[in-house]
Amino acid sequence: ATPIGSTGAIRSAGGKTLKVSDIKLQYMPRELYTPFKKTYRFKGGILTKGTPFSIFSLMRSGMTYFDGAHMSVPFPYGEQIKVTVSPNPIHTAKV
Repeated sequence: ATPIGSTGAIRSAGGKTLKVSDIKLQYMPRELYTPFKKTYRFKGGILTKGTPFSIFSLMRSGMTYFDGAHMSVPFPYGEQIKVTVSPNPIHTAKV
C-alpha cells in the first residue's frame, strides 16, 4: 500500500498507516500458502526507494490482487513479481 490509498486494507491486515509525505511502500501478505511446514521471512514490512522485493508463486493457479479485489493478475506457479518504490511518486492536489 502506498501512503495514499489502500490504508483500510493494510490496517485490517495488521499494517501501519504511513504519512502522506512518505516515499515508501508497505506490503502485508494475506492468506499465505505454506507448503511442507516452511516459514516465511517476509510477513510484512515497508520498502523504501531503491529496495527491491521479489515474490515467487508456489501455487498452481495463484492470483495477485492490487488495490482490492477489482484489480487482479494471474500469478501461476514459478512466476515472479518484482516490487520497487517508484522514483516518480504520484502527487496529489488538495481541493
